[in-house]
Parts: sequence; structure tokens; C-alpha cells
Amino acid sequence: MVILLKKLLNKRRKFYIKIILFLSLFCILCIPSQVNAYNYENISQIEYLEDGSYIETTIFVSNDYARSQKTASKIARYNSSTGVQQWYVTVTGTFSYGNGSAKCISSSVKSGVYNNKWAISSKSASKSGATAIASATAKHSYDNTAYETKKLTVRLTCSSTGVLS
Repeated sequence: MVILLKKLLNKRRKFYIKIILFLSLFCILCIPSQVNAYNYENISQIEYLEDGSYIETTIFVSNDYARSQKTASKIARYNSSTGVQQWYVTVTGTFSYGNGSAKCISSSVKSGVYNNKWAISSKSASKSGATAIASATAKHSYDNTAYETKKLTVRLTCSSTGVLS
């Protein structure tokens, strides 16, 4: 009887050890070691215009750990002289870089308004060498009369080492 009891305990012990090993292996393989796969690096600049309004540009770089390719966006926001955002244009580019050169693979544009007195009348995207380019034209109206037109062109350039500007 004692021998049977010992065999039963040994079987249970082996079973529990197998479960613990399986769960440990499952945790190692399934739980990601990098919790935040996409970190964003923000680079901002402000350009003041003669009328007191200003353009705020910000670059969002996705640190996706690719060694020779990078996707990033650069947004330019047109702000009134009182600091209220009016409208924006964003260029998104994908770049390949390394070995002393860089190239823009793709370029796209997105634009919109924050203030309904502005309307985007045209937008376009292009690429040239290692630069993604986007342009948008916005018209400002008052009492259904357009009295001001502004155009913003945003350029996002990648260096051969992957530095964006």
C-alpha cells in the first residue's frame, strides 16, 4: 500500500512539474519583451510670420527598430496671432537609408481645418531624392467672401544615417 501511495505521489509530482515547465515556457514565448513597440520622438519648431501668426511644425518619428528603413510624419499647423490653431498639412514619408545614401520611397499628404472659417482648396504630395513633400492651400472666408489664401509646403528629409529634418 505504501509503495502504491509513493507511485501515485510521484506521478502527481511529475504532472505538476510538467505544468510548471509548460507555463514557464508559455510566458517566455508569448509575453512580449518590448511592451511599447512604437516610441515616438517629437521634434518641434515655430516660425513666426510678419502678421503675428505662426507655423508650428512637428516631426513624429516611429522608432520601429528597422535598421535601413524609417517612416515618419511632419505636420505644419497654421496658428493665428492669438495662438489659435486654424488649419494643418501633414506629409508622411517612408525612407530607405544607409551606405552613404538615402531615398524617399513614398510620400502622402493629409490636411484639415480646426476653424470652419478656413477651407482646404487643394493639396498634393510628391517626393524628390531623400525628401517627401506635401503642399496645401487654404482659403479664409468671412460672410461667405474669401479674403485670404495661404499655402503651406512641408518637406521631410532623411539623411544617409536616418536622421529626419
